[in-house]
Formats: sequence, C-alpha cells, structure tokens
Amino acid sequence: MRRFAGLLVLLLTAAQAYAAAPGRITGTVVDAADGESLPGAVVEVVPVGGDGSSKSAMSEVNGRFTVASVPYGDYTVRVSFLGYADFEKEVTVEAPVLDLGRIEMRLDDNEIEAVVLEVPAMRTSQKGDTVVYNASAFKVAADADTESLLAKMPGIMISADGTVEAQGEEIQKVFVDGKEFFGDDVSTAIKNLPAEVVENVEVFNKLSDQAEFTGLDDGEGYKALNIVTSESKRRGQFGKLYAAYGYPKYYTAGGNVNIFEGDSRISIIGLANNLNQQNFSFEDILGVVNTGGSSSSGGRMGGRRGGMGSFLVRPMDGISTVQAVGVNYSDTWGRRDNMEVTASYFFNHSKNRNEFVNETWQNPGSQYDYETGASGAENYNHRFNARIDYKINDNQNLMLRPYFRYQKYTGTESSQTDMSELEDDVEEAIQSILGSDGSDRSGYNAGLSALYRMKLGKQGRTLTFNLDGSYSKNRELQLVEEYYYLPRYAEGMVADSVANQRIAGDSYSYSLGGGLTYTEPLGKRSQLNLEYRINYDYSDAEKLTYLWDPVLELISPELSEELSTMNNSGYLTHRAGPGYRYSDGKTNVSASLMYQYSTLDNATEYPATVAPYVNYSFNNLVYSAMANVNFDAQNTLRIHARSRTNNPSVSQLQDVPDFSNSTYVRGGNAALRPAYTNRLHAFYINSNVAKGQTFTVMLGAEYTSDYIGDSIVTYDASRPFVIPNSTNVLQQGQRYARYANIGNSWSVRAGLSYGLPLKFLGSNLNFNVGATFAQTPNIVDGARFMRSENYFDGGVQLSSNISENIDFTILYNGSYNIASGISNGVRTDDRFVNQYASASIKWVIWKGITFTGNASYTQYKGITNKYDEQYVLCNLYIGKKIFRSQLGEISIGVNDLFNQNTSFRRTVQSSYIQNSTNLAIGRYISLQFVYNLRNFGKKATRAANQYDNFDTGGSGSVGVQRPGGMPGPGGPPPHVR
Repeated sequence: MRRFAGLLVLLLTAAQAYAAAPGRITGTVVDAADGESLPGAVVEVVPVGGDGSSKSAMSEVNGRFTVASVPYGDYTVRVSFLGYADFEKEVTVEAPVLDLGRIEMRLDDNEIEAVVLEVPAMRTSQKGDTVVYNASAFKVAADADTESLLAKMPGIMISADGTVEAQGEEIQKVFVDGKEFFGDDVSTAIKNLPAEVVENVEVFNKLSDQAEFTGLDDGEGYKALNIVTSESKRRGQFGKLYAAYGYPKYYTAGGNVNIFEGDSRISIIGLANNLNQQNFSFEDILGVVNTGGSSSSGGRMGGRRGGMGSFLVRPMDGISTVQAVGVNYSDTWGRRDNMEVTASYFFNHSKNRNEFVNETWQNPGSQYDYETGASGAENYNHRFNARIDYKINDNQNLMLRPYFRYQKYTGTESSQTDMSELEDDVEEAIQSILGSDGSDRSGYNAGLSALYRMKLGKQGRTLTFNLDGSYSKNRELQLVEEYYYLPRYAEGMVADSVANQRIAGDSYSYSLGGGLTYTEPLGKRSQLNLEYRINYDYSDAEKLTYLWDPVLELISPELSEELSTMNNSGYLTHRAGPGYRYSDGKTNVSASLMYQYSTLDNATEYPATVAPYVNYSFNNLVYSAMANVNFDAQNTLRIHARSRTNNPSVSQLQDVPDFSNSTYVRGGNAALRPAYTNRLHAFYINSNVAKGQTFTVMLGAEYTSDYIGDSIVTYDASRPFVIPNSTNVLQQGQRYARYANIGNSWSVRAGLSYGLPLKFLGSNLNFNVGATFAQTPNIVDGARFMRSENYFDGGVQLSSNISENIDFTILYNGSYNIASGISNGVRTDDRFVNQYASASIKWVIWKGITFTGNASYTQYKGITNKYDEQYVLCNLYIGKKIFRSQLGEISIGVNDLFNQNTSFRRTVQSSYIQNSTNLAIGRYISLQFVYNLRNFGKKATRAANQYDNFDTGGSGSVGVQRPGGMPGPGGPPPHVR
C-alpha cells in the first residue's frame, strides 16, 4: 500500500511538471496566392479560457516564427498581417516543439484600398546578427547604381573615398546571392551593379573560412554585405556604357556589362580617362603610394619613400591618366553542381603627375618645414583571386583559395624644403634642401590556402585540416640626390654639402602554415573543439647603398657597408588549445583559449656593427570570445573580444640607419618583441519593422602592450648624437627615429546611428554621432611622450524616397579634433575642425529632360594653428533621355563651376602634423553620353521605370501584390549556406 501511495504521489508530481513544461510553437507565414513568405506578421498565442498569459512573436524575413516558453496546454493561435484576413487555429501543446507548418494568409478584399494608400514599405528586418534592407523601400533614380541605393539605408554610411561602413564597422567584402563579387574591392562591387536588380541587402558578420568549416568563431571574421538580386533579373545582360569629352582636354570612357544566366555569371568593367577617375582600387604591394602627402612620397616626414604596403588603395594625389579592366566570374561545375567557382582579375595602368605644397610642424619641438615640389609616376598592377568550393560527397568538403599579384612602378620627384625654427610666430631659417628622387620597383606575391573538412559519422563531429603557403619577391633601384644650403637657398648658390646615394634592394619572403581542428558535440546545443596550428614566416632582405664621392663628384662604385644591410629572419609559431560553442537559437556563445609559443631568429651580415645573430622566444595566451543574443526579432546584442600578437616586420628588425630621407633618418631594432593587443567590440541593433526605423549602438576598445612605436632623437647642439651603427652625427634639421617597444597604447570608440522615414517629406533621415579617444606613446630625447587624439564627429543625411523621377540627397558631416600631448612637463595642443556638406539631385523634369547637380562645401579650420582652407565644388548638367526605352541619356554641363578645387588634406601623426595641397582638376565643360544596357529575356521589360524595385506609387506606398513591401529574402546570407 505504501509503495502504491508513493507511486501515486510520483505520478501526480510528474503530471504537474508535465502540465507546466515549456514548449515551442513554430511555423511559416506565407501568401496563399503565390507562396511567398510574409515577414513582419504578428503571431499571438492565447490560452483557451483565458487562464494564463498570452505570448506573441513576429515572423522573420523568410516568414518563419517561433513562440518560445509556452507551457503545455490548449491555446488559440492568431496570425494577423495588414491587408490579409486573420488566421486562427486551436492547438494543443503537448510536446517540446509544435510545428504548424505553412500558414497561408489570404487577402482581405475590404482592406485592399487602405493597404495601397497607407502601408509603408518595410525598410528593414532582422534575423540573428543579420540586418536585412528591403530595396523596394528606398527610391533611387532609374539608372542608379547600388552605391546610391546603399547611401539611403539607415546605418550605412559611404565616405568620399568609397569606404562603406555599416553599424560602425567597415565593410570588407561584397557578396552577390551568396557568392563573392570582385574580391575584396567593395567600391568596385557597389559601383558596377545597377540598383534595379537588387531585391534585398543583407549586412552580416562574415566568419572566416576556417570558422565556417569548424563552426567556432575564431575572431578573424569581418563585416560584409550580401546583395540578393531579384529572381527575375538573374538571367540576362545588363550594365552601363558611357563616354564624355571635357573642354579643353579631358576625356573619359568606360562601362560595365553583367551577363547572368542563373548560377553562371560574368561581370566585366573597364575605363579609360585622364580625370583621375578609377572605378576600382589597385593593390599596392610595393608600398609606393601614400595619399597622405605628395603622390610618390607623402612629404618628407615619416619615411617618405617606401613603407608598408600590401593593401588596396584608391588613386594617388594629383592628376592621373588611367586605363583599367576587371572581370568577375562565378559558376557551378560538375554533373551534380558540386563545385562552386568564383574568380576575379583586375588590370590597372596609370600615369600620375602632381604639384604639391606640404607644411609640416614637428611635434614636439618648434621646427617648421615648408616643402614645394613636383612628381610623376607610372604604375602597372595585376590582381587575381579565386575561390573553389568542392563538395566531394555528403561527408567531405574542400575549399581552395589561390591568388596572384604583380606590380611595377617607376617614379620621380623633385622638391625644395625650407626648414625653420618657429617661436612665437618668429621664423628663424635653418637650412634648405634641394632634392630629387628616382625609383624603379617591381614585385609579386602568390599564395594558396586549402581547407578540408570531414564529417565523422555523428552529427557535429568533424575533422578539419588547413594548409597555407605564400611567396613574395620585391626589387628596387633608387637614386636620391640632396643638396644642402645654409641658412636658406637662393638662386646661384653653391651647395654647402651633398648627400647623394644609389640604393639597390632585393628581398623575398615566404610563409608556410597548417592546422588541425577536431569538433565533438556535447549535446544538441553545444560543441567542443580542439585545435593546433603551426606557422613559419621567413624573410630575406638585401639593401646595398653607394654614396656620393665629393672628390670624384659622382656616386662611388664602392659599397657603403655602414649603410647597407643583408638580413634574414624566421618566425615560428605554435598554437594549441580548446574551444567551446553553445547555441539555442536565441543565444550563440563561442570561446577559445590558445597557448602560443613562438621563436624569432634574426641573422645579419651587414652592417658589421650589428650582432650577427639573435634568437628570442615568446610565450603567450591568446583568446577569442563571442556572444550573440537575439532578444527577439527586432533586438540583437553582439559582443566580441579577442587578443593577438603583432610581430615586428623584417624592416623593423634591421638595425641599420636609412638615410634615403636625410631629414628623418630611420633605424630598426633587432631586439623588438611582438606587441600584444586586446580588442573588444559590442553592438546593439534594433530594427523596428513596423515603423521602418533602425537604431544601432557601437562600442569598441583596444589595448596594446609592448606597443611598437618611435623612439625619436632631435638635434641639440649641446649634446652631439652619433646615429647608431654609423659614424654620422645628427645635424641641425635632422631627426632620428628608431623602432622600440615603448609602452602601452589604447583607444576607445563609441557611436550610434538612427534612421527613420519622414512621411511628410517622402524621405529617409539618418543620424550618426561618435567619439574616439586614443593615446599613443613615443619616446623623444629619452623622455616618454604620450600623444592623445580625441575626435567628436556627427552627421545627418536626408535622402528622397518619392519616386525614381526625383532623387536627392543632402548630407552633412563634421568633426571636432583635439590632438595633444605632454613632453617634459609641457603640454602641446592642436585643435581643428573639419566640415563637409553636400547636396545632389537627379531630376527627370518633363518628357525625358533631366537635371543633374551636386554641390559640396569642405572646410579645414585650425583653432590652435591659424589656417582656414575651404572650397565649394559644384557640378551642373542638363540632359535628355533618348531612345524609345529611355535607356540612353545625353547631357552637357560644367564641372567645378567656381574653379575652387585645391585638393587639401590635413594629416595628424604622433610626431608631426602636416597640411598638404596637391594638383587638382579645375573647371571644365563636358558633353556626356550614357547608355543603360537592360535585357532580361522575353518576359522581362526593358523600360527603365518598370522594374520591381521602382514602384511609382509615391513615397512609402506599396501595391497589394506585396503588402508590407518586403519581397522574399532570396536565400540566406553566405554565412548560413
């Protein structure tokens, strides 16, 4: 009897627990007529009899919804969507998951008219960490490109140089329908894809290739865009061709053609002009382009010739003649379409000329340099990238990424630099330097990375191998001539001294690496992984220097061993450790902790004053942690923390003085240690689908220990300084900078953006504000010098959303900047304001007559240093749409109406501040012709005003065909494929 009573109690307890157990109700809301998903539908779950609280959710981009934490019992599920009849169904929750399948919504004839007149097009929606923009909610001109479309979207900002930021982070790559588009060149991708083919734009956090294979965020990801094209535009040919002639001597011609046939796609772009216009970047693997100053040198400060390259750059300062072509290809291969191939190739040839003026204030100190000069350069660049994804079978995948880059550069420069001591606005001349520089450089690099993943039976159990290899080689021949005049140069003077030299450089490097990752599921929601990586970097550099012989009055054939270097270094790294991942649909957490052991070997043959061999070993712990919390369909929080080591480069390790810029002598340091950096980023994103509003808050912080910076020595007559590893004594007007681990640096950046529609104006309004605080250490004459840089910035943008016949954008950005520091107890401050305002309009006035205009105002105003550079650029064109389909346009107008372009730039660095003015194209009259290619097959219209994304019903209204204005998502972003 007691056993029976105990059993009864146990059953009653289990029954109560069962009745209170939570479950989930899921389903997909679709249009009954065409089966398209309906995002933004409201789903309510109400207990039958009113006993208990109701719960609700909203359908996502693909129509899916989940109502979580629903206790077992009987409920009424009610689904509502504006313009549709409500859906109701009685259900019983008696299992962990109740899937209602497809819920088909039918149009309510009584509400059709109200929908057409009142429903705003849904601008954004959110799915996890992905923000989705509905292209049809943003009206642009019928011939606009994707860049113009993105500029109207809340939370997305495009700078004058083509840099795209979303949610406070720079976009690193663009995908089209989940496939890479023109490699890493974001500006090319968005300038050469017509806006009318875009259905959705997805902003998401792209995992690295390794993380996509293993499922564990390794901290190497980046912000990316996925452009989802309209299904009706995925077959056909489309693009733009253009040509223009500007009086008296300017021309431009080019275009883009896209040939889409389902998965098979080819995009071709090309241009030729002498207007310094370039639709895509080139990769400066030689490090010859520095747009912070003159075209080939960037002024006399900071090592004007050379530097760190290997990154995409925009056109050089000055005026360039450009010829360029690019091709992007993607397709699926194989009988089972089990291989995806994406590849891109770019060629760029440019000839540049420039005339520049650089004003430089040394910091700390009172030295002021005034430099004038001219330069010329010719550059060839080839770039190839590919990605091959091969699905061997259901359990094995292979991904390959080959690449190749080649660059050839020749450049010349001549300049005069007058150096002075500036005290209380009183200028005392030090010396003048007349210099010239000619260089011939070439280089290439190639590499291949491979990832192989194998599933090991149990779901979530995988083994991943990765192999990486790269090789690069650079050559350089440089002739530097410098003539010194005391205290100031005048016509006919004989130089007090000559410092001419010829430099021949030859270097190569390679990198080999590999890794192994094993993942093991710990249940349905969590996963453990174990990882090991090894990497070896080797570099070999040779720089042979030949000096001026004052007796022979020519460059000596004898090698200067003191100023030459032959050096090689090897850096071996081992990393091993565990990682963990948890995901329950709403919360995703991943973390890893790696032990890192590395050794650095450095061998030097020249100069003899440097230790011939040094060896160091380092022990570190590096970590990565990420948390992504989806509070609901509209609110997401993402936090990411990671650490990494930054290894010194071979040039930083070469402990030999570089006199190629004799006023700023640079030296390496064979005893450098790797810097260790901690980074934290947090983002909160709110997308109010019903109101079309987007709100983003961003916080970022970085802290670096053993920061590699400059230890600077300035001239002081009372304490002569012999430049290390040479017999040269530092002269007046010279500075010596040596790389060193000089302490800790940090920076904090906070910002927010808010976008909303203004119905009464038929426009979209975007705000953004931000603040940056940073400190960078230096050492000056043995004393620590902390450079503080604080920036406060904000902007507002108003974009039309009326129709494709009138497209305008009004923009303002401003920043208040404070650069300050303390050296030997003395505080130095530099305060300045930068402002930029612009307005642009494209207006189809009447019967195809068009007016195009844009005006911008730029101001650089000094508060501490008294300068005020401001100018207005204004371009005005009147045109006429031609041809029956209105796809052509011919126009005439004027560029830089007020002839004010000065190409001014201000550069703030830890050891100097520089104002630069460069040669710019002024006013000219231009005749232009543009033809928009549109051919989407027999069933597709070719008229420019009849595409899906260009509804002419007026601002914020949509037809009943797609109530809510949100087309189907066209597929998830690449990271969920």
